[in-house]
Amino acid sequence: MTQNINLSNYLNSLTGNTAKTQVEGQGQMTNSSVPASDVKTAVEIIKNMLPGDIFTGSIEQLSGNEVSIRMGNGQLLNASLLMDNNNISFAKGDMVTFLVDSKSDSSVSLKSLDSNEQELIFANKALEASNLAMNKSNLEMVKGLVDLNMPIDKKTLTEVSKLLTKFPDAPLDTVLRLYKLEMPVTQDNIVQFEAYKSYEHDMTGTIKNLTEDFNNLINNLISGNEDGKAVYIARDFVELLTNTGVNNTEVLSENANLTEQMKDEVKNILAQFIPERTEEGSTKDTTVIEKSLKEVLEFIKNPEKPQEMKNELINQLLKNTDIPKEHLSKLITSSEFKDIFNELLKDNMFIKPKDVSEKGEVKDFYKKLLTTVSEGQKILEKAGMQNTDMAKGMTSVKNNVQFMNDLNHQMAFMQIPIKFQESETKGDLYVYTNKKALTGKNDNLTALLHLDMEHLGPMDIYVKLSGSNVSTNFCLESEELLDFIYAHIDLLTKRLNDKGYNFTPTMTVKDNEGNVDFVKDFLDVASPVVPVGRYMFDTRA
Repeated sequence: MTQNINLSNYLNSLTGNTAKTQVEGQGQMTNSSVPASDVKTAVEIIKNMLPGDIFTGSIEQLSGNEVSIRMGNGQLLNASLLMDNNNISFAKGDMVTFLVDSKSDSSVSLKSLDSNEQELIFANKALEASNLAMNKSNLEMVKGLVDLNMPIDKKTLTEVSKLLTKFPDAPLDTVLRLYKLEMPVTQDNIVQFEAYKSYEHDMTGTIKNLTEDFNNLINNLISGNEDGKAVYIARDFVELLTNTGVNNTEVLSENANLTEQMKDEVKNILAQFIPERTEEGSTKDTTVIEKSLKEVLEFIKNPEKPQEMKNELINQLLKNTDIPKEHLSKLITSSEFKDIFNELLKDNMFIKPKDVSEKGEVKDFYKKLLTTVSEGQKILEKAGMQNTDMAKGMTSVKNNVQFMNDLNHQMAFMQIPIKFQESETKGDLYVYTNKKALTGKNDNLTALLHLDMEHLGPMDIYVKLSGSNVSTNFCLESEELLDFIYAHIDLLTKRLNDKGYNFTPTMTVKDNEGNVDFVKDFLDVASPVVPVGRYMFDTRA
């Protein structure tokens, strides 16, 4: 009895020889054109089976009620159907699984199993071999493994059973798929997988919401008379996003990318906030500070001033401990500061289109993104703000990136938040193969790029690469949009031709099936199911 059971592989991996026989009598074994040793082997196999044992064979010949079954070892077994041949529905070539129903010294009665009966019996035997109870949840586990073409051996069943116990509220299919992909089965990955299944994995939208989450956090702190905490959080985030490092105490950051003239201008503005030294201590007139802050806001609003100067000015002001917190709180709640922060966030958490095609840029971008959100989480935790919407948003981005990293050990997929000149969007790149296939010599590749564009709407671009031949199919929502792409397709054609590719584009209007289904359209591989009928056989030994 086998204990290492994989139903799909078991049903599809049987092969036999080509020996043939004639069907004679009521199920008597004959040696017509089959070697005597083959007949003996077939008989011995059946005689040694016990009631409840299972084997699979193909229907080699069918004539009236007489049937020849090619067994897994290649031997031919002749038998008689114990039913009206008008009710026979299987045909030559069908694969059928049989159960030894009863046995005596002179005959063996076999029963063919339908798919449900096969699953139940195999599940029962698999659970018994793994020392697991045959209950509803375990039977569903085995069925789920079989449906996903996964093994149901003792190791798999034991490990999956432990995971389901550890995560009792997790959907069975999600746990099984994570296990099959050899991804860590954690609560974070379970949440992310569910988000991908329901098309709620949009990292771009989460990043965009971080600005509003930050503004709400700052406003709530200030309205609660926690100006100091609000300023410290704003200061640390600006330092993080300007890449100067948290708590950098330099007067002007070395990496601010400023010319000497820019630095002098920033210094002159900052000088207005330097307190006057008197015998009573350091003082600065409140009116002067307020006037200076207004000049700062005007400076920030000036579109002719370089963004680097604006960033550095804000950075240095927030680090100035001589400016009263109530004045700085006015700065960080201003619309001008919100615009600065929004741009800083986008510069750190989105990649520019020109950088996507550069080797190593996407990988470096994800490293930087993970560093940014990890440091941002530390800032919020230090301030006791780890349960805020901003903290949750950063955790979501971090978990999303880590999920993609785990997934890419097996499959080629990435979600890329892209920053265009006037808007941000995301691109989902699905490569329809696994990583093991990519390491081979096959130069054929099929991929799907899904883009959510502001003016073009959702766009699916199917790409096939075979050697130097590239073909694409642009799927958009309307004929009007297709006409727009067609009018500019020559630009893409020229670029690909210049790189040595032969390019063949096609364009179609999208159907109404909606977005790409992460599971159905990407992870799943079609596995045809062959229905099996139920019959009673009598084979006389």
